[in-house]
Amino acid sequence: MQAIDDVLAIEGAIVAFDFAPDGQVLASRARAELAPETVKSLAQICATITQLFNSLAPALPALTGAGWAPQNGWLYCGGSLTLVVDNGRRAVVVDAAKVDLNRTVDTLFRSR
Repeated sequence: MQAIDDVLAIEGAIVAFDFAPDGQVLASRARAELAPETVKSLAQICATITQLFNSLAPALPALTGAGWAPQNGWLYCGGSLTLVVDNGRRAVVVDAAKVDLNRTVDTLFRSR
């Protein structure tokens, strides 16, 4: 759990969690009270989108001539929140106004 705690220590982090390829929550920590269903839904979304990107990654080099595979992670920014996901199945939700995204990505990817 130390690695998840390191991710949760990021300024602006709200919840950090590990998830399985099927979307099951393996571990989680939050700064605020979150319903288990919320974290479960986030994990399912993360697993689904990660699978989609894993499917698309091999096709991108043919389109752009650049090396897009393997997929290393992704992020989604919307409203006041940002979701950052690494390919090792760890994710963090952060307050977009309070977060340094470079530090967040670096910390998340080193936490594995």
